[in-house]
Amino acid sequence: MSIVKRPLCLITFSLAALLSARALAEPPLKIAVDVPYAPFQLQHADGSFDGFEVELVNAICTEMQRRCEWVKQPWDGIIPGLLSRKYDIIASALSVTEERARQVRFAEAYYVVPSSWVAPADRMLDPNDDLSGRTIGVQRSTIQDDYVTRTHPQADIRRYPDASALAADMSAGRLDLAFITTPLAQEVFVDQGGYRLVGEPIREPREIFGDGIAAAFRPRDEALVERFDRALHQVVANGTYEELMERYFDYDVRPDGLR
Repeated sequence: MSIVKRPLCLITFSLAALLSARALAEPPLKIAVDVPYAPFQLQHADGSFDGFEVELVNAICTEMQRRCEWVKQPWDGIIPGLLSRKYDIIASALSVTEERARQVRFAEAYYVVPSSWVAPADRMLDPNDDLSGRTIGVQRSTIQDDYVTRTHPQADIRRYPDASALAADMSAGRLDLAFITTPLAQEVFVDQGGYRLVGEPIREPREIFGDGIAAAFRPRDEALVERFDRALHQVVANGTYEELMERYFDYDVRPDGLR
């Protein structure tokens, strides 16, 4: 009996077709994101989503052979929406903290960023001084909100639904300081002119800032989390992660587990 040898390209094509068919047979994974939060999450005029975390998770979905659909979700309701099965994953700069880990199951952390104080360039303010009575802007329900609430309880803390609203009040002169993630501080304030970072970038204490930023799942979705983590490490191994990181940042955002 003769053996017919198929060209390797045909075998590869057949495998890809099989995997694509399998992906189409599974329901799409719906991923919640709060936008804008440059450079991590952005939405274009045509409704499409972009940004470092969006591109990273899209690459992970490709490795998982799963279709993924992005769902715009305001920050305040992002965890309740996951638990009520409105979507399957949160990928929206969600820091891993003990409090959140009691509600959701986190995948492995896939990037870390510090937070920074921002002040008008012409004002000499030191965040290490007594800030009693000073007006400080934060995004509501974030770890930056938690930090300022704990460390400066006598300040006039003003909470905003997103960075754009915070920046608008800062430019109107209604705030003395803002406290947000360092990349966002650079993008929204410093790069626009008239503002500067004050003090050192902040990553501690761990009980507030956690272990990095990760995708969140419902507690029962252990198998999906394991599949997601395997795909994340494939994205690191094939060079996609480093390519994205170098495109968006001029410093290393990898957590220790991905170095």
